Amino acid sequence: MNQTMIYRLFAIAITVEIFTEKIEKVSNENYELDMLNEKRHYTHNTGKSNVEEKNKNWNVNEEREAEKQKEKQFQQVNKLKYDKLEMTREMIVDIENSLVEGTLGTLIRDHLEQKMMTINTFQHSVPGIIKFRRKVTAEWNDELSAFVPIPETIQEEIYIFYYLEIETFVQFIENDSLHTHIISLQKIFHNKKLVLLIKGFDGYCRKKKIQHNRTFANAVRTGIDLCVEKDGQSKKKQTIIKGPDQEKIEEELIWLQLIAKVMIVHTKDTEETAEIIGVLSSDIAKIPYKNRNGELNFWVENQIRTGTGYSDTWCRMLQEVQHVTEPVAKGILNRHSTIKSLYDAYNGCHTQEEAENLLTDVEIPNNGLGHRNRYVNKALSKRIYEIFMGNNADAIIS
Repeated sequence: MNQTMIYRLFAIAITVEIFTEKIEKVSNENYELDMLNEKRHYTHNTGKSNVEEKNKNWNVNEEREAEKQKEKQFQQVNKLKYDKLEMTREMIVDIENSLVEGTLGTLIRDHLEQKMMTINTFQHSVPGIIKFRRKVTAEWNDELSAFVPIPETIQEEIYIFYYLEIETFVQFIENDSLHTHIISLQKIFHNKKLVLLIKGFDGYCRKKKIQHNRTFANAVRTGIDLCVEKDGQSKKKQTIIKGPDQEKIEEELIWLQLIAKVMIVHTKDTEETAEIIGVLSSDIAKIPYKNRNGELNFWVENQIRTGTGYSDTWCRMLQEVQHVTEPVAKGILNRHSTIKSLYDAYNGCHTQEEAENLLTDVEIPNNGLGHRNRYVNKALSKRIYEIFMGNNADAIIS
């Protein structure tokens, strides 16, 4: 091999080595670039995952907070609906301008403001009108058997109060315009229930009766027949018997109640009128919560007596049985302190007669009137047994 060939081979070897180094360098650079891209991609994905995780956690927390707030509102509206003041606070009472003036208006305001009701005045072609609206923040849900919060809305109530003094009422009857007037009112307030407040009815009837008795007594004394009119007496007689009698008024009241379906409330004076308006306004406020499932117009509060504890409740339950007085109930409590105790005692009897006479040896505590050694009689003992252990579902408990 000559020298020239050796140089050529050496040059080729150097060239191959240089080329190999370049390839390795490019490969290293590509590897580093790939690693950098992979690192960037990993960092991007990791950051994106962290953000998504944070957003997810934030949404979960927000949903939980919303659920808590919703539950809080749910509990609040169901709690408040049994608070009398919160019920009446919802009411907006619209009073016609003529009623606001004078003593009656002042007294009505006093009664309604005590109940935290909102009072508003308005002008109407018919004087003496009172309307009702309600601020509604919850509605009843039959499926949940509870109130559900809703955005506040104003709803009109179905009741319309119409105030009349007896003189105006009598004038309508004398003019034979009462029916027409009431029917026109019902057309104006369509689908509303009219409540007619009449002031002074009892006083008017009492005066008419006194006048009639005096006229009759005078006629008897002087021998004058009431059916005969004399020229000198006709004017006086017309003054005495002026206005419809009680029978005619009662006929009109019956028409109002049975035919026109108007509820009538009588008041004796201005003070009682204002008080009645306050009471009935409270009753209207409570109707959705006390009579949701019925058509009862007005309810009377405190009809159901409640006990302060187990023993007191058991004592009051016994007193609901006819002829069971408080001393008798306490005597039974001394022997049987709970319902289960009395029930077990009845079940422990071998015969029905023994069970019926179970309470005959129960001593009635002294009521302070000097009575001693009194016991529950057989009839009452049997009655209590039949009420607690009887199988007749149609039996009347009184």
